[in-house]
Amino acid sequence: MNRRHAATAMAGFLIVTASWCAAVAQPAIDSVMEDDPALASPASKIVYTTGLKPLWLKALAGPEADLQREVAEMIARAHRLGFPGMKETAGPLIKALSAEKQRPALRLAIARTLVVLDARTAATPLFELLDEEGLGFAQVVEPALAEWDYRPIRERWMAQISDIKSRRGRQKLAIRGLGQVRETKAIEPLWKLAENRSVWASLRLEAAAALGRLQESGLTDRAKSLAANKTPRAIVDRLIAGRLLSHHTDEPSRDLLLELAVDSQPTVAAVALGRLLEIDSLLVIPITAELLKSPDANVRMFSARSLATHPVPLSVEQLGPVLNDPHPDVRRFACRTLFTFGSQPELRPVTHNAATLVLGQEEWRGQEQAAFLLGALDHKPSAPRLVTLLDAPRHESRIAAAWALRKLAVASTLPAMVARATRIADKRKQDFDGHNDEQLVQLAQAFGQRKYQLAADVLWRLIPKESPFYFRERVAAIWALGHIDVGDRRSELVELLKARLSDVNPLFREDDYVRAMSAISLGRMKATAAVDVFRRFYKEEDPSSPVGMACRWAIHIVTGEKLPGPKPGTIHFGGWKLAPLASSTSE
Repeated sequence: MNRRHAATAMAGFLIVTASWCAAVAQPAIDSVMEDDPALASPASKIVYTTGLKPLWLKALAGPEADLQREVAEMIARAHRLGFPGMKETAGPLIKALSAEKQRPALRLAIARTLVVLDARTAATPLFELLDEEGLGFAQVVEPALAEWDYRPIRERWMAQISDIKSRRGRQKLAIRGLGQVRETKAIEPLWKLAENRSVWASLRLEAAAALGRLQESGLTDRAKSLAANKTPRAIVDRLIAGRLLSHHTDEPSRDLLLELAVDSQPTVAAVALGRLLEIDSLLVIPITAELLKSPDANVRMFSARSLATHPVPLSVEQLGPVLNDPHPDVRRFACRTLFTFGSQPELRPVTHNAATLVLGQEEWRGQEQAAFLLGALDHKPSAPRLVTLLDAPRHESRIAAAWALRKLAVASTLPAMVARATRIADKRKQDFDGHNDEQLVQLAQAFGQRKYQLAADVLWRLIPKESPFYFRERVAAIWALGHIDVGDRRSELVELLKARLSDVNPLFREDDYVRAMSAISLGRMKATAAVDVFRRFYKEEDPSSPVGMACRWAIHIVTGEKLPGPKPGTIHFGGWKLAPLASSTSE
């Protein structure tokens, strides 16, 4: 295989299994202060500008091609946004599409819009323009015609896959279309492409994918023949073998897929593993230990996904080291899976042991994920090691340790946590870098949740606007002090927080989230001396703003009075290049 073909094959398969990335969800480091109290504005209503469609249709019937193109694009956008009645524009759009000597850019824009509208009545006009328009037009239209199963295009596709003079882009579209509509007449021409080592690798792979859709059995022997050569030069043949089996479920096909799953080329292994997981994830279990050693993140993820379906002690033991995987999605998936396993009583001890082992190691990735896991599982014996990690070299480990200690709520760890917060504050005073330290945020919230009076001094240092602390750190400290009994310093704290809430100096205004949290803590402290300040800013601020909602809440807590809340907001989609001068809205 020449270099051109090899490069094409690799480029097409380096992204084989990206779908799992979006599915993996790492539990976020939550902040209890954001939901205590829970203040939320009513859900906003979407309003639609009326009078757009008649104006757009008038412009679409006019002579200006550029304006027609923009109208087509606006119709597509309006339909995606949920504007009612946009499907009714299909007829005028088809008329503009079919006009003689129409500009290619306009036809392309109209084609895109008709596809967005799912205007199947446009199938024939779109089909009739394929010879006249270029590849860009075909890339929009042909997948839609396949989706709509527009039968007249099948003959065209059949001719294109057999024509060696046909452009590669057109051939790819034809191959995909024939596979999607399951045209059995295409089987033999597709085989000729798939087995022809002199054509582009990308075409061979497309042909194999189409064949895999067309034939759900009977391809194992031919796939086995293609997979026999294990040299790097034959990577495309092995990729084709994997694609041919994309819908096979018989035992010989499974055996061949298992063979391909441990291929030296990760792209080949990924194709086979994806299919094995679709058939039965337990098929991969016997080879997971080997797969987890792969240098390829996709392969390791497939192994982890297989283990996730098999909640037994051996799966826990294999997933434990994956908490330290180099790829963030893989290690986060392992953490999430182990949390699910560890929530089951029979797997809790082995999960604790696996995570504790990783937590005790020196790699920051493993420390971070193990801390998340043990904190979420409320494994209190891990607290001493987590205290040590408060001073870890990497901020990821430090933050995770603080979060986990907050979750564990072990009283004996509080002095060490205060000492760490004090060291952060002392260092910040010397070299303020202007960035939030999430570890300090987590520590402050822990002190508030535990109502830990010995933390009051360090928290106090974060209140002043001139202090070298980021607003989020200050918000956390103010929230915490609202929960802590500060004894004879209560009056001083009330005045400090009233000053923060009232600081609206236009030259150097206090952060609104600091102001809002000051109101909340004053309300929680039942500070009657602050009621007038609450009322002032309840009236002056937007009722749906953080300060407005916080003051309304504080008034209710201190006085029992229930004041009107914010009204639902509106979402108005604008920015239209063509709109009525005077327009109204409708929900």
